[in-house]
This record gives sequence, structure tokens and C-alpha cells, in this order.
Amino acid sequence: MKQFRRWLHETFERPYPVTRGRVVQSMSYGPMQVTYHADLPDRAFLDVDVSRHSVDLSADPRYAWQVDFAVNGSYDLRNAGNATRTLATVLSAVKSFLAWHKDEFGREPDEFSLLSKAAEPARERVYLAMIRRFAGGLGYKLNGVEDSGGPGAQNRVITVSRKR
Repeated sequence: MKQFRRWLHETFERPYPVTRGRVVQSMSYGPMQVTYHADLPDRAFLDVDVSRHSVDLSADPRYAWQVDFAVNGSYDLRNAGNATRTLATVLSAVKSFLAWHKDEFGREPDEFSLLSKAAEPARERVYLAMIRRFAGGLGYKLNGVEDSGGPGAQNRVITVSRKR
């Protein structure tokens, strides 16, 4: 068990290199989406998009963001054997986003969320385990999990908020 934990810890310390791509601006109030990119060793590519929750003109741009990621444009599971390093790369992109956000707005966002397919409870458990393991070190805590759009929703929303 110790070997597995050490392997897992080392894997999360070695994400694939991430570069910030485009920052999509709104005509009215600043950044709407920030994209990060990583090339995976099997010639696949990972895109991590961090988008504002609200398009309300009165919304605070520091408030709520949503993290989505896809490999080769797909949100489906790949079974390619490098899922842990891919998730470590997503975490690296989130860290880069937090640093960018602090530079852009003077502080980290108050909240961000991840979506998980309701039909894939194992994926949600992995996301929750990652959040429980790494959020505290970034100054965040798990805020909650709820269905997106109520009963029968296709997605579950996992929300993380800044510690006060």
C-alpha cells in the first residue's frame, strides 16, 4: 500500500507540461474563458477550459468559475492508461488559472466547480478524492455536490469555495 501511495503522490507531482492558450474576452466586462493546453504522450491533447458561471453584467468576475476538460475534444473516459497524470495535468492547469486570476483581479476566485456525469459515479468519486486531497493546500474547501438542473439531471456539480 505504501508503494501505491508513493507512486500516486509522485504521479501528481509530474503533470504533463501545460501552456495557457487563449483568454476569451467579453465586450462588457472582461474575461469569460481561459484555456490551457497539454500534449499527451499518445499524441492526444488535453484542453482545460475555465469559464465564468454567469454572463450577468453585474456579476463579480472574481466570483464563480467552472472547470471543464476534454481529451481530443471528448469528455468520455479513454482507458488510455495515463488517467492519473492527465488528472494531475488538469490540477496543474487549475493552479495556473488561480495564479492568472490573482494577477488579473488581485485575488483568487471565490468559487469554482467541476461537472461530473451523473451516470458515472466512479468519476465523481475520483474528482471528490482529488478535491479532498489538494483543495486545502490551494486555500479551498469542498462546498458541496448537487444535481445540475434538479432531479434527473445528466450532470452533477461539484463546488469548491475559498476558505474564509
